[in-house]
Amino acid sequence: MPRYYLHLRSHDWFAPDEVGEDVPNLRAAYEAAVRAIQPISQSDLWDELPPDARSTMTIEITDAAGQIMLVVYFSDPLHQLH
Repeated sequence: MPRYYLHLRSHDWFAPDEVGEDVPNLRAAYEAAVRAIQPISQSDLWDELPPDARSTMTIEITDAAGQIMLVVYFSDPLHQLH
């Protein structure tokens, strides 16, 4: 099963995922990223970020080689439904 990493990025701020997740495919990695948006946006970490960082927050999904496979934007209204 492939391993994907869900890194948090905004402007000049970056929080790498050093563990990753073993999931069957990129779609499953995308679904994991979407599920992570709400808990992250309700965390203490979120409250400590400057407003401009929150408005541009993304989850970069990379493969084991570090290649960016997909970027999930927190601001995308579709993710608010999950």
